[in-house]
Amino acid sequence: MLKYKVGDKVKIKSIDWYNKNKSSFGAIECGSVLFIEDMARYLGMDVEIRQVMETYYMLEDVKYNWSDEMFEEEPKDEVKYISDIYPSDLFEKSYTLTLELVKKGYAPIDALDFTKQIINELKTINKNGI
Repeated sequence: MLKYKVGDKVKIKSIDWYNKNKSSFGAIECGSVLFIEDMARYLGMDVEIRQVMETYYMLEDVKYNWSDEMFEEEPKDEVKYISDIYPSDLFEKSYTLTLELVKKGYAPIDALDFTKQIINELKTINKNGI
């Protein structure tokens, strides 16, 4: 059973993978599909699954038949940006909540400065990636 569905975004494996695994004829056996030398022009490209057949995929704007083995594995639990795990308005909500706690006497006044500092650091990390 194939693991991707129509509309999924995938990345075709790298030139390093191809050079390491190709036969003397420039082909790599990938499940029921053969990766041939002509397909190398697509190496490293981000593409979208257009159609899922029984044993292969058709890609958007890319010819040939493709299999799971031809795509990069998705890294597990990789977080590149803070916004990948937190909603975009979380920073503002946390400041508002801290302000309310300070007003009601449940948090010291310097909690606001600390919250601002954390928010600015998280925004910087989010802008530049982790």
